[in-house]
Amino acid sequence: MRCTSAATRRAPPKGKKHTPVIGIRGRGGHLHFIKANAPLDPAAVDDIIARNVDKTGDVIITDESKLDHFTTTAHHNAQHKSGNHRAEEYVHYEGKMCVTTNVIESAFSLFKRGVVGACHQVSVKHLPACLEEMTWRFNNRKNQFLFRDTLQRLLASENLEYKELTAA
Repeated sequence: MRCTSAATRRAPPKGKKHTPVIGIRGRGGHLHFIKANAPLDPAAVDDIIARNVDKTGDVIITDESKLDHFTTTAHHNAQHKSGNHRAEEYVHYEGKMCVTTNVIESAFSLFKRGVVGACHQVSVKHLPACLEEMTWRFNNRKNQFLFRDTLQRLLASENLEYKELTAA
C-alpha cells in the first residue's frame, strides 16, 4: 500500500501575512515543499497534489483542512484519510493502517528550526530557495557520501555570478 501525507500550514495570526506552503511526503519517500500562491483555494491544492503525488498511491493522508478534497483530482480512486487535530487526535488506526500526518509535521518542524537557526527570517522572494534547500537537505540526510557528492556537483557546475544570484 502506498501512502502519501500532505499538510497545509494554517492561516497566520491576524495582521500578519504569510505565504502558504504545502508539504508532501510519501511514506519512507522523498519530501516536497511547494510554495503556493495566496489565497489558497481547493482548486489550487488539487492542482498541486495532481502535479506532485504519484497517481498510483492508494491512500492520501491529510490534516483536517477543508482545502483538500480528492473527488475532482486524478486521485479520485485513492482513499482519503485524515486526523482530527482539533480533537487532539494525531494518530489513529484503521485496521492495520496507521493514519497520521506526523511524517510531514516533522519535516515542517525541521524547516521552522532551520529558519530560526540559519536564516532567521525568510522573505517571500527567497522562500522558494529556502524550501528547495530544506527539501534537498531532508532527502539527503542519510547519504553518507553527501560532502563528496556536493563537492563533485560544485566542481562540475557553472559559475553563478553574484549579480545573477541577487537579481529580483
